[in-house]
Amino acid sequence: MKSPKVFISHSSKTDQDLALLDKVCDALEQKDNNIGFEVLVDRRTIQPDDLWHTCINEWMYECDAVVVLLSEAAMQSLWVQFEATFMSVRRRNDSNVRLIVVLLENVTDQTVKEHPFLGQVAHLNDFQFLRDYKDEQELIDKLTDTLKDLCPQPSPFEELDEPFREILSKIDINDRVLETALNLPQCGVRPRPWSKRRRVDMLVRAIFREPRQALSNFRLLLKGLALKIDRHTAEILLDILKSIWVHAEAAANLIEAIKRNEPVAINCTKLENFTEKCYAGRAWPFPAKPRFISAGASRDFEQVKSVLLGSATPKVLDPEQAEDYFYKIEEPILLMFPPPEPEEAQNVVDTFPDKFLLDEIKGKYPNVTILLATGSKIPDTLHYPIPLKPLLEEGDELEQFRYYSESKTYIEDM
Repeated sequence: MKSPKVFISHSSKTDQDLALLDKVCDALEQKDNNIGFEVLVDRRTIQPDDLWHTCINEWMYECDAVVVLLSEAAMQSLWVQFEATFMSVRRRNDSNVRLIVVLLENVTDQTVKEHPFLGQVAHLNDFQFLRDYKDEQELIDKLTDTLKDLCPQPSPFEELDEPFREILSKIDINDRVLETALNLPQCGVRPRPWSKRRRVDMLVRAIFREPRQALSNFRLLLKGLALKIDRHTAEILLDILKSIWVHAEAAANLIEAIKRNEPVAINCTKLENFTEKCYAGRAWPFPAKPRFISAGASRDFEQVKSVLLGSATPKVLDPEQAEDYFYKIEEPILLMFPPPEPEEAQNVVDTFPDKFLLDEIKGKYPNVTILLATGSKIPDTLHYPIPLKPLLEEGDELEQFRYYSESKTYIEDM
């Protein structure tokens, strides 16, 4: 039976932090009393020739629990902030994943809550804090006791890459195609004389470990598999990959916006035919399936109401029954307002739905989350929706959409 995997997020800036890290690792790795974990930590696991940032990305997908050793130095670490936010998204989607925050030094609940990233983006205060210990040994005892019933679970990495791997394994791919694929410029691995299964594993991990390059690598891979893969299979693989380029931090913010019933502004242009499904796929990788409803040019509440009820309950003709049914929908409902037309750019803020309309929608339909596409930039004068952060980098959305579209076109022409 495989051991549960525990990823440890920490700072390496002080000797005190590193000394505690080593003690925690030693305790978790012990096999006594049926306690023994596979500890994932850069200080012990990553080899000199490994791509350390790609290893950490994989660990965050694969681990069964994350322990955040939150010292004052760790609170300032950009990597700890990223890791904590990423894992908060996983935890919100999967209650089997443990997220334990160990408060060190002078770090308190309040300092975490007030932190602009750990508190206001990752919302670590929603999760389990380990505090009130008299010394390091009691801290370690409490931590091992908290994790003692941890069991291995299928991870998002496995949920995503396992079907990808299985599909590729069933395709009659010859050695030359596999070696060419493994030499893709952005895969960062070199082929060796391994079995086909091992090389397929390497290929899949190479594609998934660099989320922002996944669609680009897949587009290149398709050309090598053109004679070996059918259109339906290729579409399944593309659908698995299309969401992973979106920031995990932004997905965390989207989940929080839904919990708090707040409209969200997204600096994108392809909301209705690409980017909304990418954000949703990153926020709810499985098993939830959000409902997407376009408000189009509607700027009147009655028009929006008609769109909502008509799109979500197309078979219910009676308005009262439709509304009753609408309130009972459990999946996230995302109401999208597309970006302004280019010719309206001079008065761009005036083209957005006003605050009164958004407040009326929120009040009447609290199970609806409003997504407002602003174009490539969010205007400084647009104050009422919350900007979804981190913002998309300039040109990033269009680049990913191009990779996706090229793959889609290639598949359709197969």
